[in-house]
Amino acid sequence: MTVFLTALVAVAVLLLAAVPGYALIKSRAIPEDSIPSLSKILIYICQPCLVVYSFTSTECTPEKLRHVGIFAVLCLLLNLFMLGAVYLILRRKCEAPEYRIATVACVFGNCAFFGIPIIEALIPDRAADLIIFTTVYATIMNILGWTVGSAIIARDRKYMSVKKIFINPVVFGLIVALILFIGKIPVNASLDSMIAATARMATP
Repeated sequence: MTVFLTALVAVAVLLLAAVPGYALIKSRAIPEDSIPSLSKILIYICQPCLVVYSFTSTECTPEKLRHVGIFAVLCLLLNLFMLGAVYLILRRKCEAPEYRIATVACVFGNCAFFGIPIIEALIPDRAADLIIFTTVYATIMNILGWTVGSAIIARDRKYMSVKKIFINPVVFGLIVALILFIGKIPVNASLDSMIAATARMATP
C-alpha cells in the first residue's frame, strides 16, 4: 500500500507540472506558435543533459556496463517488434497520416520524462543505478524515432540512414555520458549541478 501511495503521489506531482503550461496556453499568455521552440529546447538541451545526468549519477562497473549493453539490445529488439506488430495491425489504414503517427505513438512513450522521477520517488536508495536503464530505453527509442519512426510517418526510407542515428542530440548526449561514465571522469560540482537542473527541466 505504501508503494502504491508513493507512486500515486509521484504521478500526481508530475501531472501538476502540466497545469502551468495548460493554463498559459488556455489564457494565451504563451501563443501556440511558440510550442515548437519549447520542443527544441527539450530535444536539443534537456534530453542530452538528462542522459548525461543519468550516467554521472552512479559509478561504472564491468557488471553494470554488461547489463546496460544487454538491456540496450533487448530494448532495440522489443521496440522493433512492437513497431512491426502495430504497423501490421494498421497497415491497411496507413495511407492516412494520422494512422502512421498512431503507429509510432503506440510504441514510443515518455518513459524517461515520467520514468526517472517515479523511480527516484519509489526507490530513492537505488535510483542512481536504475535510472541508467530508463535512459538507455529512451535513447534506443529516440534513435528509432529519428530513423524508423520518421520513415514510417513520412513514408520515405531516406530517413533510415546511419547519419540520422549519430546526428541526433540524444546520441550526442549518450557519447558524452559514456566517456564520463566508462572513463570515471569526475565532473565539476557546479557543472554537475547545472546538468542536473537542466535534466530535471525535461519532465515539466
